[in-house]
Amino acid sequence: MEDKPVEYRSIFHPSSSVAQGTVKLWVEINTLKQNAKAKVWKIEPKPPTDIQVRVSILNGKKFKIMDVEGTTDAFLKGYFTKEETQETDCHYRCQDGKPDFQYRLLYNIKAPMKDYKYKLQAYDRDFIKSNDLIGGADVNLKDIIDDVCLIK
Repeated sequence: MEDKPVEYRSIFHPSSSVAQGTVKLWVEINTLKQNAKAKVWKIEPKPPTDIQVRVSILNGKKFKIMDVEGTTDAFLKGYFTKEETQETDCHYRCQDGKPDFQYRLLYNIKAPMKDYKYKLQAYDRDFIKSNDLIGGADVNLKDIIDDVCLIK
């Protein structure tokens, strides 16, 4: 870094007037002869990493009773995107609100992703009308997936 004119430039986003960070850099202008000898730096992004996410669903508790008979036909749906939705098996006539699933959902993903949210939703299966949504949760897996990408 000797004899190099180091500069500090602020980074701005179009929606904000506040700087989002700083870049430390220097600019070199070389002749064609100097460029032939210069080292070429690879700056393309890291290729996507193939990861398998395994979601183990063991059992549930406090499932809301949705049918008039005092039962619920419980099952779960999980997905990162709507196109890759997977379901567990259905526990018909669950009377105590504690379905025992013992089920695993497998997802093959590529990281980095646009959205790291995993959505899990509980439903009551109905045959005549549409299934009733009991509840759901969004789990942000960004930190875990980023850690896995560092290991690979």
